[in-house]
Amino acid sequence: MFDWNTNAAAAVRAQVEQDEADTRLIKVAGEDVGNRLIRIIREQSPLKQLAFTETTIEALAAGYDYSECKTIDDMAHVYAGYLIDLTFGKSPENICMALNEKGVL
Repeated sequence: MFDWNTNAAAAVRAQVEQDEADTRLIKVAGEDVGNRLIRIIREQSPLKQLAFTETTIEALAAGYDYSECKTIDDMAHVYAGYLIDLTFGKSPENICMALNEKGVL
């Protein structure tokens, strides 16, 4: 059975979470880049938007540059570099310290 109250509450919670993530994204990326990234993310499936926002915040806070990103593919390229460095290059401790300094963790 479909419960309008439960589903409406879940939708409100999801929107609040996304709004909070958007605020953090703008804080880390700056207003111009942050708003552009949010527009790119909003073009994606609603089910993926929060995940895209959160992972972008992680990479930005760790020092990765999204300033030239104009598409989701551009963003994926930057994030892939972050994951490669996290896995094979930069130490996780240094990345965590950078995230803490930016107030993300």
